[in-house]
Amino acid sequence: MACLTKIQIKNYRSIKDSGEIPITKLFSLIGRNNTGKSTFLKAIQLLFGEIKDIDTTDFHKGTADPIEITGIIERWKNDASIEETIKLVCEKGEKASYSIDGVDKTHAAYTKAVPSLLVIPDRRDPGEFTTAGVRTTLLKRIFAERRVKNDGELDDISKRLETAKRAEAAEVSKLLTEKFREVAQEQTFEVRVEPDVDIDKSTTHVSALIDNDIPNAPVVSLTECGTGVQSMYLLTLLDVYGDISQKTDEGILLIEEPEVYLHPEYQRRMFDAMRKIAADNQVIFSTHSPIMISEIWLTESVRQVKLIDGETRIEEIKVEDVISELGIRYEDVLNPKLTIFVEGKSDIAFYKKLGLKPNESVTFVTTDGFRAMHYFAYIKILSSENVSGTFVAIADGDGESPDARRDAFREEIKKQFKDVTQKMRTRIDGSDCLFVLPRYSIEAYFLNHETLVAAFPEVDANDIDALLAHYQAVYTRRLGEVADKNGLENFRKYARPKLLFDKTERRGDSNPSFEQAYNSFWDDNADFLRVRGQLHARCEALGSKWFEHVLGHTNLEGFEDLASLRTEVLMLV
Repeated sequence: MACLTKIQIKNYRSIKDSGEIPITKLFSLIGRNNTGKSTFLKAIQLLFGEIKDIDTTDFHKGTADPIEITGIIERWKNDASIEETIKLVCEKGEKASYSIDGVDKTHAAYTKAVPSLLVIPDRRDPGEFTTAGVRTTLLKRIFAERRVKNDGELDDISKRLETAKRAEAAEVSKLLTEKFREVAQEQTFEVRVEPDVDIDKSTTHVSALIDNDIPNAPVVSLTECGTGVQSMYLLTLLDVYGDISQKTDEGILLIEEPEVYLHPEYQRRMFDAMRKIAADNQVIFSTHSPIMISEIWLTESVRQVKLIDGETRIEEIKVEDVISELGIRYEDVLNPKLTIFVEGKSDIAFYKKLGLKPNESVTFVTTDGFRAMHYFAYIKILSSENVSGTFVAIADGDGESPDARRDAFREEIKKQFKDVTQKMRTRIDGSDCLFVLPRYSIEAYFLNHETLVAAFPEVDANDIDALLAHYQAVYTRRLGEVADKNGLENFRKYARPKLLFDKTERRGDSNPSFEQAYNSFWDDNADFLRVRGQLHARCEALGSKWFEHVLGHTNLEGFEDLASLRTEVLMLV
């Protein structure tokens, strides 16, 4: 796996000096038209060698200084990460030069060494949604992933074709050798022709649409369909690729305005598809839609692009600026009597079972984690003085006391506004604004004998009791050892109850040595790890239904703290 973790752009188009910009696995640029978002994405393409041509007009305000674009690539190899510094330098009137860790490279060697880019520009090519370069396309990526899924069936076809072509080339080589020896009057020379067989390079695809409800409906190329249909096709491609993409791929997806011509509901699906891809690859995109940034960490994963005196600035953001930049007016669309913010889709299922059911007066909004919850809540509710309904947020404890969690939430909200009005302050400081679970997360309510024995009958009940006892003892001890913020963050890496069920729940931690560190956190207890492995195997067999399966065997009525939470929330309706 490889990611671009930092970039600095100098003297390219409207960017004089971007400064060092940190980039996360799922990273977004927002800003008004013609501020420089496309320039930023094109600079990445230049850095990766996908675009070679640099014109004199590309130099910032005609400067004589060179264009310099520097990036840091992080790769995981074996059990450790390594960083590479990649760099492009272009003097005016000269061709660009490339280097990796200070060593000069030819363009061919350079592009072979850096991760591949998959670029979807604002002007779509719906036939394949080709890249801005020539290295790959989204549709070809899907074919390549499918080839892996098919146990190499297409690879076998390629090998058989290569064998036939080599036999053919050997015959042609023999004929050419004989003729060359005759012409050159030298019998020691040999001409050898080697075939380079690549099914992808010799195959093009045309995507078409057929309406099967219409008898004898014509086959219509997607290039001839409307922009809305083309955007739906792009969503389809991204969704499929997100479903089947492999961790072995070192691709980086760049996409401009993925939400174009999509209804808000399909924009959410587009974001979900991009997030799936970002689990194994990296996605960098620009957007004008609040939906596309509503579920990512704004302070880390979103940058605002501004144009000031003809110069592009890439800056950290505050939600108040985002509201202004994107023109958000949620009072137009969001006024139920009670809006409940929760951390994820699983939380909705959990609280529905608890008795908090959505209707015309109650709605749920997911936020993808406590840190994202801050900012999503601001955008959705707090920024508007005209929202008439009540809102609450229900957050996981994540190893902190409920009071500490609530205080941190309120302070983070206040920091995001230049002027906190009295009405907003009342909302923020109101006792009914935020509920915090006294346990680590909703999955912590699964950690009892009755639930686990019922949900996992194939696991010995005594083993389950031993796992629960070891978990509680080590959890309590490790939490007591937490002395500062860094200690709490490290605790959270390994203490999440969800890790007992879902071995993919690592929240972006792609370090291959994670399991080793996890085992050490739990004292390398062989029995604990063995039973955890049994739970993993069963949950893996259930796939995405594992949470629903365990929840179905959980009696939430038996927890007094949850009953109290339900009562307090329902009193607000």
